Amino acid sequence: YTWLNTLSLHDALPIYYNGFSFGQKFYTPSNITENEAKDYDRPYAAWLYLGIEKEKIEQSKKVIKGIQLGLMGPNALGEFVQKGVHRAIGEEDPSGWKEQVEEMVGVQYYISEYKEKGKNSNLDGYSSWSIHKEMEVGNIFSNLKYGILMQMGNKSIYNDEKGDWKYYVYYE
Repeated sequence: YTWLNTLSLHDALPIYYNGFSFGQKFYTPSNITENEAKDYDRPYAAWLYLGIEKEKIEQSKKVIKGIQLGLMGPNALGEFVQKGVHRAIGEEDPSGWKEQVEEMVGVQYYISEYKEKGKNSNLDGYSSWSIHKEMEVGNIFSNLKYGILMQMGNKSIYNDEKGDWKYYVYYE
């Protein structure tokens, strides 16, 4: 960085993005070949949702807040998708979807925060590690996550240099 680049980057922050998502999550028992649910194991379930989110990028920090609306149960198409994928890749057919959770409309709220703690930047690329905290709450499930995100690429996930391609790989 030169002083001028650093100054212009700080002047442009924070940056806000609005986004949407469409997704599906699956929850399966430990043994997918059992036809009946066990008392000690989770039942089959799928969560099919649409979501909207707002992302805020600051120097060395990114916060994402969002809400998802969707369905859990047979109309979430979990059985159809999982069996199709298993057939396509030659895996065993999952049994027991007849005992999946009941139909339910769901609302989920989430907030996710990344704070960069260490970085290395040079002409060859960029690498960093960040603390990641996330909370999801709603009538479908609740989740708390805390961990480390390691990233390598040509730019940081915490900046927005217009017109440049940004690529990176990460492990969390």
